[in-house]
Amino acid sequence: MKAKRGIGITVLCTLGTVCLSAGILVGCGEEKHNLVYIEGKSATCTEDGYQSYYVCTDCDKIFSDENGETEVAMSDITIAALGHDMHHHDAATATCTQPGNVEYWTCSREEGVYYADEAGTTTLAEIGVTVAHDMTYHAQVNPTAENEGSVGYYECGSCHLKYADEWGDRVLTDEEMVIEKIDETIDGVLTDGFYTQENAFVIGAENVTDGGPGIVANASLKEKGIYLHVVANHNVSADEQQGDHGKVALYMNFRNEENYNLPGGAWDCSQQSVLMELRLNGTIGWHNVALYQYYNVKDNGAEAAARYTTTWEFYMPYSVFARANNLIFADAFGTNADGDTVLKTGYNAMMTVVGNMAGTDTFSPNGTSVCTEMESGAWQMWSKDGYADTGADQKYMIVTENGFTDTFTNITKEYNVIVGAYEHAALSFPETIASDGSLSDTVEASAMDDGYMLLGLTVNGIFFAATDGENGARVYSVPIPDVTAWNSSEVSVQPVIVEDTPFEVTVSVKLYGLNGEEITDTSAVDQALSGNISLVSSYDEQTGFTVTDGKINVGPLYAGEYTVGAYGYLGDTFVVSGEGDIEVELYRTIAYPSNEKVTVDNTAGTVAIGAQNMLNNAWTGSAELILPEGAAEAENFLFETTLKMANTTTELWGGGSDQRWAIKMTEGNTGFYFWSWYDGVGKTYIRQFSADNLTNAMKENAAVNSDEAGNGWMYTALTSESGLQIRIVRIGTTFTLYANNCTEWVSLGSVACGIDDTLKIVLYGVRASYTFSDFAFNDMGESVAYKAPTPTESGNIAYYTDGENYWLPNGEETTLAEVTIAQLVERSVTLNVAFYDITGAQITDSGELSSIYAALTEKISVRGDYEYSQAGLSIANGSIAVSDIYEGEYTLSAEGYGDAAFTVGAEAAISINLYADRAVASNDKVTVDGDTVTIASQAKAQNNAWTGSAELLLPEGAEDAQNVTLEMTVKIAGLNPGDFWGWTANQRWAIKMTDGNAGFYLWSWTSDGVDKSHIRQFSEECISDAMKENADVNADEPGIGWMYTAMAGEGLQVRVVRNGTTLTLYANNGTEWVSLGSVTCGAEDKLDIVLYGVTAEWTFSDISVTVGTEQQA
Repeated sequence: MKAKRGIGITVLCTLGTVCLSAGILVGCGEEKHNLVYIEGKSATCTEDGYQSYYVCTDCDKIFSDENGETEVAMSDITIAALGHDMHHHDAATATCTQPGNVEYWTCSREEGVYYADEAGTTTLAEIGVTVAHDMTYHAQVNPTAENEGSVGYYECGSCHLKYADEWGDRVLTDEEMVIEKIDETIDGVLTDGFYTQENAFVIGAENVTDGGPGIVANASLKEKGIYLHVVANHNVSADEQQGDHGKVALYMNFRNEENYNLPGGAWDCSQQSVLMELRLNGTIGWHNVALYQYYNVKDNGAEAAARYTTTWEFYMPYSVFARANNLIFADAFGTNADGDTVLKTGYNAMMTVVGNMAGTDTFSPNGTSVCTEMESGAWQMWSKDGYADTGADQKYMIVTENGFTDTFTNITKEYNVIVGAYEHAALSFPETIASDGSLSDTVEASAMDDGYMLLGLTVNGIFFAATDGENGARVYSVPIPDVTAWNSSEVSVQPVIVEDTPFEVTVSVKLYGLNGEEITDTSAVDQALSGNISLVSSYDEQTGFTVTDGKINVGPLYAGEYTVGAYGYLGDTFVVSGEGDIEVELYRTIAYPSNEKVTVDNTAGTVAIGAQNMLNNAWTGSAELILPEGAAEAENFLFETTLKMANTTTELWGGGSDQRWAIKMTEGNTGFYFWSWYDGVGKTYIRQFSADNLTNAMKENAAVNSDEAGNGWMYTALTSESGLQIRIVRIGTTFTLYANNCTEWVSLGSVACGIDDTLKIVLYGVRASYTFSDFAFNDMGESVAYKAPTPTESGNIAYYTDGENYWLPNGEETTLAEVTIAQLVERSVTLNVAFYDITGAQITDSGELSSIYAALTEKISVRGDYEYSQAGLSIANGSIAVSDIYEGEYTLSAEGYGDAAFTVGAEAAISINLYADRAVASNDKVTVDGDTVTIASQAKAQNNAWTGSAELLLPEGAEDAQNVTLEMTVKIAGLNPGDFWGWTANQRWAIKMTDGNAGFYLWSWTSDGVDKSHIRQFSEECISDAMKENADVNADEPGIGWMYTAMAGEGLQVRVVRNGTTLTLYANNGTEWVSLGSVTCGAEDKLDIVLYGVTAEWTFSDISVTVGTEQQA
């Protein structure tokens, strides 16, 4: 047989045929043909087709039949191309609402193909033509009390239609264009006189309504919303306010009860209210619920009672309130017959107003207002007396149609009564009940089935026992105000019906210790449990049972299931179905687990929460720790534990993002909430715990410590073999969190609680696994204040003691000896002083020294330990006599010189060196101490001014020198890594080198765990604008991040070298001096060195200016 070739098949297959084997061998010369079936192909307009046929893969002949008997040629079976059946389409002109097209042809046999010519030689990819709208935007016209308004819209100049969007997707109808009139015009006119009316919310000085310092607000409650007018008279402009100050906070609430207060301070209230922060610069923070608003600032002049008057007017519709702050008040609103959102009957609109102003913006209270200095004078809180208690409750006033009042006018008068299913009785309940009434009745014996009785009612989850009446009747009375919440609309009632004869039972207790062994001493059982036993049924809980000889004195019990419990023990359940003896077992435990995912090992003393992916934002589990007796009421308390975290993941979203844990410390839900994860580096973010966190593991409250990368050592410790040691100290109403970084205890932040809030420690965890161990609880007893020692009596540092043990305020254990300060030893000493000039050279010329002594007459002071302070000292012949001074540490200060520390001991003469100040401070935020300049930490002002600056005093000849070197060490402190845009982004410093304003401007910071620096040219604009960013000198931010690392550590050594018209900046990376870039100055520029800083605290030390020939780095 010949080799099979298949050439014909290959050629035909390229024509798109399908080759199918016929499976038949027929003659091929002396042999049979090996035939393959080829399916036919239809002809198209431009290509021939062919009929079906068979081909032999050996001889390449083709046949029309499957037996290979009728041979044919390809020309015999070819179907000629059909040619186009063309149809012409005229061109159509496009409009902005109707597309057009070019002239084109289509063939009836080809779908979706367009031709530019009748012959069909050229196809068109696109035939459509469109014309864009000629749109002009018309801004919204707000409605007024007299005229309707109109929505903002786009109008096409070609088709003249009005559209809701710039693309012309939706045409607006005339009805949609109209905004209906409102009750008051929002343009500031009403406020000009409105705030002097009665029923206003007034904060400020006696003359506040005549333009004196303070805030006056008034409001009108209307059918569809609230109209609000606010005036703030202040003396510090918006641009001069520091940090996040200069604002009026409006807390708004809607409730259905006669309660003026919300529990907690400002943060708690912000979570339970709609909070609008009206900033003096016109911006609005938190929840802006204003649909229409007006803002204006008036400069009243320097002689006015208050320099500035800032005015706001708002219309705040209920439809916006209903959506604000995560729908917190959605239940307070409904719709009227016209579909408008309205306030439900029974609800009151409530509001309080608090001012947050610059530290220097004060007023003399008018008797009903308070001006409170906050954060050591950083800002002033303006408030109405009793309406801004930051430590307890926030009080509100009620908004009416005619202003504010303290009288509730709109309260629900009755509730619907919903009765649950019950058997064996015929009872009667009202459909509704008055909100101040009681649910009362006498149920006759005839209303009950034989053998059953009404034990009582469970109303809104609270059980009320019925009492015996005459002739077997049962009497109940439930005060409705005792069982309804502020937003109640109904009362749920569940009758509790039981068999009418209680059974006499004896309940014996088997008690087990933490080691699992039974306590057989009945007297020990009695002592441990008496007064501590609770008995819970399906309808009630009773407490305070006594225990005698190991038996609980429960008295008769009705049939049913009961759970007996005691604090510190795991409960046990029993069933009463008749008289007899019942035995229960109570096991001592260190914690109560919430579910099976939490394991309590009482022998090892550990609580473990298993790893589980987060579901519905719920915690995997929790455990309430058992506190020592009396600890719950402790005012000063220490809690310690060690935590290990395992089963962590480096996958962030849905993994590390869910690694949350928490420690709740009180019944009032005060505590700490943690997020610990790995994102290239270990991180931990700490927030306040709140009631919302009980059911929501992802609820993020106010930050306690947001330095997530800086707290990365916590994650490292948490995932280590030894774990993270945690300490929480309660001092009165403050809880402070500490953790051990393996070297020392680090304070991580504090939260506040109510003064009556009792301890209740609960541990939570989700996603990873958590093991808490090494629990320690200590009532720290009473505080002992600092007492200064005297020559006749010892003193002490502040400490806490229970009479036997001693603790420092941070919870660290100490001893009586360590807190005691020895009696003072009195001395008289002579201070022998040497003086040094700004170059660091000692001054030895007698004439120059005499001048210094004279200039310092009565300008020398000594201060130090034990509040010692003596001023007005003088120096004679280089010596200062100081008497009546005690042994200890002191500082000598002399005007124009840096402070010098010295120690007073047994020596009568002490040598001291005083170095001349190297700079002149621009303001009181800048401190010059010898060769050290410190610019205080302060938030950037809204006008972008530097916090301060210091001009260096130059050595003789330096001003005109062309070759000069400046050296110093730079340190940064006062960081706030949790506020990037408000703080970290503003950490700027600068070195101006010449009177032509040549120099270097630097931004040094850390973000995403990476230290960075950016260097730009200094310019004249930078003198008044700390945010002015000029041309780059070195923009390799992470590459020179080591500069920030050094500044935040031991300090960065910096050198600026002037060689003629070139200024070059160098810094030491710990190994060598690195050139960071250069700027140029004028040849005639004189040396004029000024150091600048803003936001962070900047310290420039070891300052030296050296004049030479040609300086080298």
